[in-house]
Amino acid sequence: MDFIDLFQLLVVGLIPVVIAVLEYRENRLQRRVEEFRINHRDLSRNRFEYSEANLESYRREVGSQVERGIQPELCVDYLIHSGDWCVAPVPTDRVRLHGTDGRVTYPGPRSVLPYRGGYTYNVKRILGKSMFNGTMTVIRDVSVGDSVDIYVGESDYYTYYDLCEYRAYRTVYDDVVRLPGGTGRAGPVVPLDRLTDWDSRPVGIGVCTLTVLHNIGDGTLFCVHHRSDRLAEAMNTTSLVPAGSLQIALDEIGDGGVDHIGKTILREFVEEFLNCPEIEYPESFDLDMPDSMRTYYLTMGFDPLNTKMEMVTMLVIDCAGEDLKPFLSRFSDVGFGDGPLTMDELSAVLAASSYEGDIEVRPFDMEYVLRHMRDRKAMPVFREAMRYVSEHHAEMMDTVRGSRRIGS
Repeated sequence: MDFIDLFQLLVVGLIPVVIAVLEYRENRLQRRVEEFRINHRDLSRNRFEYSEANLESYRREVGSQVERGIQPELCVDYLIHSGDWCVAPVPTDRVRLHGTDGRVTYPGPRSVLPYRGGYTYNVKRILGKSMFNGTMTVIRDVSVGDSVDIYVGESDYYTYYDLCEYRAYRTVYDDVVRLPGGTGRAGPVVPLDRLTDWDSRPVGIGVCTLTVLHNIGDGTLFCVHHRSDRLAEAMNTTSLVPAGSLQIALDEIGDGGVDHIGKTILREFVEEFLNCPEIEYPESFDLDMPDSMRTYYLTMGFDPLNTKMEMVTMLVIDCAGEDLKPFLSRFSDVGFGDGPLTMDELSAVLAASSYEGDIEVRPFDMEYVLRHMRDRKAMPVFREAMRYVSEHHAEMMDTVRGSRRIGS
């Protein structure tokens, strides 16, 4: 047998082996892709349960610290937070951002994903989610006193999604794959004492707003958002509206004279209430707040799943304000009549709200607030907002009724 015959024999013998290896790798990839779909669907359907499981883990950590005589720096309600971060309603122009060290890089986690390229890439490729990258403000430190001072760096949304929202997915993966039946987890994916380690991950700032409508119908209403399953985060949940990430480049922060939180709330309001996506309406980044709308900081804390910082704010809309309808008419096709905003006009506005989900209104009273605290589809930030309202309702109503621009 000459060399050529031997080579041909080897090739013929190796072909089935190569085909078998390729088939094995393709089948393994398809199994991992299907597991990813199942886990992601599980996260979408059972986010409440996973949030509760992580909150319970954090509560056990706090209890363990107390038993050892250690005073915990953070407390656990529906978000994990410092008691100093919760204050009486403060106008958002008193929330001051301070730029620090520019763009921040972070260590990547060990991946358990089907494809290389990060969590964002897998979500887009496997699930077909529509996602857009952009500048994302990340926390470097927090100080709350007479004002709320937040020291920030700069990252981007895809980095946040790869490192933080991925942690929510890992909560599901670890329960399903490593611990069948979802029992016996040692603790949350980020330990309590590392939540304020700002260098470990891009702690983005979610600005989640309780919208309160005053002088409409028989009194005062608040808005509830039923989030669509088409969204990249917190699908099929009940939450606050509007809500969005703080996206301020460091060179735009300046000397603190700009109300960046208020501008973020207004931008998200235009997108989610008036169906004007910021990608198509870039002018929404530079709108002036009408006199009939006021914004307040209430509290903030870490989400128990993705460990993002969720800032709870309040938007008060005076439906009898003279400049409200002209402002809404800039973006809405609803035919507004004369006088204060009516319930029929509000219903028409909400019926045309964005693809992000349906918006409903409820009376701003304790019956509905307590009911939503027990809502098993509610996001932790929504339940935290309801907890805040339950403790500060009278004070908030005074703020709503007497809402005026600071200095007026």
